[in-house]
Amino acid sequence: MIGPLTCRTTHQFGQKTVRSGRTAPPSAAVVDSTGVYVTAQYPPPAAAAGSDRSTLWGVLGIVVGLLCCGILGILFGALSIRDANRFGKSTVLGWVAIVLSVLNIIGGASLWATGNYPIG
Repeated sequence: MIGPLTCRTTHQFGQKTVRSGRTAPPSAAVVDSTGVYVTAQYPPPAAAAGSDRSTLWGVLGIVVGLLCCGILGILFGALSIRDANRFGKSTVLGWVAIVLSVLNIIGGASLWATGNYPIG
């Protein structure tokens, strides 16, 4: 007979079989006041350190989009928005990079069309 605080260990997964027939991993098993194992909830996994590059992509998108290449600015802005959504951060830098890059493309195209483009 299995007592209230006694458990059997299965060798297949190393889990404990509790009195009510449920299984609980040993690291998450908690005994309540009646002596029954209760499984505790695991916290959500933390984001890997250094994998959130939304700020990097946003700043790169703004700088590159304004100074030289609007298409790369749009690309970096989209990468910033993707990473910001993934990690629950603000997407403002990505949108600013995209808007400024599009304005740079439109401005460059209008200067080129009127013949006032400084290079070429």
